[in-house]
Amino acid sequence: MATITAAARAAVARLSGTVTHFANLANRNEELEAQLQQLRSSFNILQVFATPFAAVLICIIAIAAWRFT
Repeated sequence: MATITAAARAAVARLSGTVTHFANLANRNEELEAQLQQLRSSFNILQVFATPFAAVLICIIAIAAWRFT
């Protein structure tokens, strides 16, 4: 009878560890999703400023190429 109890306790401990592990994974997943959303917002802001900057830079290069050829 004691062997069954020890085996049952071991199984419960493993199950508890597995549940804790998956709970930790779920928490980590939520943290990573929040970070990803923050990065997407930052990237969108960069795109707003980068597009006009690139257009101006292309114009400057085109004018310089036309002027010095």
